[in-house]
Amino acid sequence: CKTNKYGKTNFFENQENLILKYTEQVFEYLPKESSEVNLIPVQYFGKVSQQMEFFSKPWLLDVPDIVKNDCYDVVLIDGPSGFLPDDPGRMEAAYFSVETAKRCILENKLDSVYIFLHDVERDLERTIIDRFFWEGELSVKVEGEWGELTGWKFNRDTLSLKNNYLP
Repeated sequence: CKTNKYGKTNFFENQENLILKYTEQVFEYLPKESSEVNLIPVQYFGKVSQQMEFFSKPWLLDVPDIVKNDCYDVVLIDGPSGFLPDDPGRMEAAYFSVETAKRCILENKLDSVYIFLHDVERDLERTIIDRFFWEGELSVKVEGEWGELTGWKFNRDTLSLKNNYLP
């Protein structure tokens, strides 16, 4: 909340226990002058074991209408869990984030979007990068105790250099 003071922050969450934890233990203690913070319940339909099915015909994450047309200048993808075959994986979250960034840039709602993906050393995340992040410009890598966090910058220049659908 301190880094996005007076801004809007949305947490997309699929686990009921975390939704309750955030609602009861975190949000009620936010200072009144902090940013707007919302918890958006979502449901993921893909699984790590079904990733090739997703990559062959990706679908957008189904989000509530209230946030469907929102634009985000910074996105952090650190969920859902994605290391076991029955976990949802981060394919839907990543695809939704990149497609939303492209839409917002092409509609001139944002000049640039930074998207950060955690655990990029894992096989699934490397495939996500190859399939969805190629239109961005690699901007930062941070190695940490809990995995590597990597960020890409998307803007009109990166999109137009790598696509023929932009002037």
